Amino acid sequence: MPTPLRRLADNLIEGGVDRFVTDRRKDGKSWRAIALDLRDTSNGQLDITPETVRGWYREATTGAVA
Repeated sequence: MPTPLRRLADNLIEGGVDRFVTDRRKDGKSWRAIALDLRDTSNGQLDITPETVRGWYREATTGAVA
């Protein structure tokens, strides 16, 4: 189940946070760069750490089941 912060991000980012993050990871961006992009795209409403963003996608990056 998504956290409240993840739901907020999904509402603030046009097209959804999944597509936003996936597109940037495909371009080779780091988790830090993606976190900064989220902040900039949301006009500062999403000030989150790279670890938070990476945690949202832990299963996709490690193959682990949450």
